Amino acid sequence: MDAIRRELERLDLGCTLSTSPPRPELCLLHEDADARRAALGYLREAIGVARDLGAGLVVGPLYAPPWWFSGARATPDQQRWAVEGLQALGPDLWAAGVQLALEPMNRFETFFLNTAAQAVALCAAVDHAQVGMMLDTAHMAVEETDPCAAMRAAGGWLKHLHLPETDRGTPGTGRLIDWPGLFAALADIGYGGCCAIESLPFEDPEVALKTRSWRDLAPSTDDLARDGLAFLKRTWRASLASKHPTP
Repeated sequence: MDAIRRELERLDLGCTLSTSPPRPELCLLHEDADARRAALGYLREAIGVARDLGAGLVVGPLYAPPWWFSGARATPDQQRWAVEGLQALGPDLWAAGVQLALEPMNRFETFFLNTAAQAVALCAAVDHAQVGMMLDTAHMAVEETDPCAAMRAAGGWLKHLHLPETDRGTPGTGRLIDWPGLFAALADIGYGGCCAIESLPFEDPEVALKTRSWRDLAPSTDDLARDGLAFLKRTWRASLASKHPTP
């Protein structure tokens, strides 16, 4: 851990910790109270790791493991358990100087949070300055009827962004995402957080099976990162220029 932090500092790189419960028995939504207590222990450990790495943010589906389903819609009890658990982490978050960003995921990966509106409602119920949400354009392309409106609705709750293409490939290579519209929405809400291009390991069989990813998404991961970053920077600059044209 210390070596990683020293290398980050040497390279002048920021750090965001992304995680999720590895199994249902470490899940805030579990019907067993002991499991929910264990979930708090897991999240407190993640907060401590983020603190030690110098990361100010822990992101992801922190409420439950991806691809775990109860067999039904989220219940009022599960909503309450999530709120109570996240509120219980408040003192730990203040002490560590760390924030949480809860990720809505598409219906094929979770039953609990699928849309920005659901995440906003959960954040409002938790009502803690250190607890917010993140959004992912690949999930939004599946679940949101109007991703740009969803981005605006997230407003001040939005703490982090994943900006892959709909297939988790290089941003800008598809035609389904309104990138200029999304960046205009971010400018409108004054978003000042970080962005990442969350793709997938090209040759990881377990990830491929879960995500149904059977092909390379770019010639190499370096190509995806380099070309994607160039596209996002270019589109962001164009969006700002359109909102504030030069006289």
